[in-house]
Amino acid sequence: MDTMDMGPVYTIGEVVYYRASSLGGCARMLALARQGFEPLEPRGQIVEVFKAGVEAERQVWAKGIVQGKAQEYVELPISSSIKVAGHLDAWTPELVYEIKSQSEGEWGPIEKSSLWYRYKFQISVYMHATGLPLTIIRVRRNSDGSISDEERQDYKAGDAPVSLAEIRAKVFQVELLARRDLSDSGCEKVEYPCPFYYTHIRDGEGGREDVREEVGDPEAVVLARQYQNAKLVAEAANARVKASRGALLAYMGERKRLGLSDGTLLTQYQVAEKEVKYTRSGYWALRVTRKDKDAGSGNTETGEDSGSGGGEQREK
Repeated sequence: MDTMDMGPVYTIGEVVYYRASSLGGCARMLALARQGFEPLEPRGQIVEVFKAGVEAERQVWAKGIVQGKAQEYVELPISSSIKVAGHLDAWTPELVYEIKSQSEGEWGPIEKSSLWYRYKFQISVYMHATGLPLTIIRVRRNSDGSISDEERQDYKAGDAPVSLAEIRAKVFQVELLARRDLSDSGCEKVEYPCPFYYTHIRDGEGGREDVREEVGDPEAVVLARQYQNAKLVAEAANARVKASRGALLAYMGERKRLGLSDGTLLTQYQVAEKEVKYTRSGYWALRVTRKDKDAGSGNTETGEDSGSGGGEQREK
């Protein structure tokens, strides 16, 4: 029976199978699968990420980076009626290969990846099941669809990141959890995309309000960090602008317009109070522009206000 398209937990006959690639996921998610809940099909951007990963793996094979047999099926017995199963990306009698690809935004050491918790359970199952060493082949997915920058992480036989005892403990944790009503239980950890999102807890309006969805999308993490860093840079730049504006206004004193030797034009003007609720009686703003000598006849001023909406308040 082909198990490639089975869910995170499935049953064949009297035997329960946990998928190796899912074992490091949220315990509640696995328990819901164990209870027989129907997982949602992935949709949206995550589908494109999956497709990109499959294409990257194809290119790894095409370039001869890995050798041996592809998608060899393996099982790790947990008990007489429970097994963890999976398919090896590449296998030889001496070595197992696991292929992982990362986008340009998430490129970095595999053990620093936000998905490492999942990955370490997966590769440890393969190592315990085969008794072989394992090498992770990590490649970068470029924006044009190609791959580059091959990196390798080797794990010696008998030195899996997760012990067999830990794997067994995770399975038995889920088995016990699956015997409970999970309708009021929260998620254990970030899970994206959660195939059982429709079961997430709700409290609030009439006792029902969505909790914040936790996601583990590394590209979103990169974007959020870029946003935070950009805000810090912008705040520092704004502080420098304010300090420079104050110094220039002080230098100008009562002079309303000055022309500097490099063609810079300084203009200060008073901004009057526009709304009754505005607590200040007006402030002085500064416009810094430059002469454009190539704009045809005469000089023209180009540039924008420095201090729009927030100049220096001072006595008139």
